Amino acid sequence: MTSKKKLLSISPFRRNVSPIWLTVYSDLVTNLTLFFLLVYAFTRLGVEQRNEITFWLSRTFTKTGTAEVRAKEIIKDLQHQQTKEKIEELTQTEQFSKYAQLEMNEKLIKITLKAPVLFDSGSAELKSQANEILDEITPLLKLLTQNIIVEGHTDNIPIAGGKYSSNWELSSARAFSVVDYFVRKKGIKPERFVIAGYGEFRPIAPNDTEENRAKNRRIEISILRTGEQ
Repeated sequence: MTSKKKLLSISPFRRNVSPIWLTVYSDLVTNLTLFFLLVYAFTRLGVEQRNEITFWLSRTFTKTGTAEVRAKEIIKDLQHQQTKEKIEELTQTEQFSKYAQLEMNEKLIKITLKAPVLFDSGSAELKSQANEILDEITPLLKLLTQNIIVEGHTDNIPIAGGKYSSNWELSSARAFSVVDYFVRKKGIKPERFVIAGYGEFRPIAPNDTEENRAKNRRIEISILRTGEQ
């Protein structure tokens, strides 16, 4: 009887059996690793690819409302993180920090550009320096999918001759030039844009000094955040 017990205790079949908790733990670690790899891969995708995955996840989890909501929350968090990173990159560039300003709230992300950097006086043709700063803004516009409002503003000094008869017309033409650059040169979808020209009628400073008038000569690019998916 004693010899049988000793044989059983040294049996190779008993020595190689793993506890059940170790098997469960290994599966958990493997699944977590795969999950984080998928999350990382998702952050490297383009906007259209992410939208396709969002649609697929929504269709997949339609029967389980909780899972569908959670999938959307994960994707939304990733998009917000990417937006934050792009904004940080943009504001640290030399051209942007020198000639532009960024504001952000729950409704929109607004980029204000100084008009003298983009255009010569009385002109709506983009300067070469304008291309550089618009190129820096492009990655942020491509990352997001919401509509974009581009507004042109001027000071209150009347236009004396030239191609445009009023500041209103000039501000509209300048806004169009910016949108045209993003669409034709950078491939952003035209249906996302709204163009507005306000002339001298929406100043951000009194038009009583040259410094204040320079503040009023500007282009505002607003990315709407309402209705984010």
